[in-house]
Amino acid sequence: MTSFIGIVNMTTDSFSDGGKFVTVKAAIEQGERLLAQGADWIDLGAESSNPNGNEVPVSVQIERLVPVVKHFGAKASVDTHRAEVMQAVLEVGAGMINDITALRDPTVIEVLAGFDCKVVLMHSRASDARAEKERWSSSDPVAEIISFFQHRLPQIPIDKGRLILDPGMGFFLSSNSESSVAVLRDLPRLKTFGLPLYISTSRKAFVAPKVQPAERGPGTLASELWALDNGAEFLRTHEVGAIGQAWKMWQRLRTPSRE
Repeated sequence: MTSFIGIVNMTTDSFSDGGKFVTVKAAIEQGERLLAQGADWIDLGAESSNPNGNEVPVSVQIERLVPVVKHFGAKASVDTHRAEVMQAVLEVGAGMINDITALRDPTVIEVLAGFDCKVVLMHSRASDARAEKERWSSSDPVAEIISFFQHRLPQIPIDKGRLILDPGMGFFLSSNSESSVAVLRDLPRLKTFGLPLYISTSRKAFVAPKVQPAERGPGTLASELWALDNGAEFLRTHEVGAIGQAWKMWQRLRTPSRE
């Protein structure tokens, strides 16, 4: 079953829409728009992971997030690697935690043990909780991602039925756009773990390096359709309405006519 996760960046420095949805009112309104377009979840982030992003104090993140999570309840997914933030949003009903460090901090595992939410584990080559503009190269990036999760999963004492795997995209893989393209091409290989796959290509630089994020819609849509057709169950996107409509049409075209 496919789930669409609508992105609401509650930050001033997001690479795609920084400053638009920082306030509680603006974030709730955008989240409601995305739900109306067909989103199953609303992914809320109060600290940007882009290479030029600023560190946001935990207290500020909690202040931004908690009222919005209360509004959306179990439909809220929160993008955070901070234990204190996880605790605060889970206590008010968040249904998913999206950790770009794959629970690197052991204290977050202690927090998650007290709740029954979904948990997204993301592979990243970055040394910190922020993407890096490094031109990493690999002859087989998918093999590298598989190795990462083979090492990481046994270290996580959380029921596997709660876990979702994200291979990481864009600068989390490399500033070389071909790394992300190579992973998308070989996405079915990541099904080896028997866990759902979570993909987020939306507006990322590798999609169309020479244009601004807001102009990457067509390339984003192509990458998202490919990901869904190759095994992604969770798709995190800015444009829920566009991919929802395109995916329905794609499935119609893939279904043999009964006439």
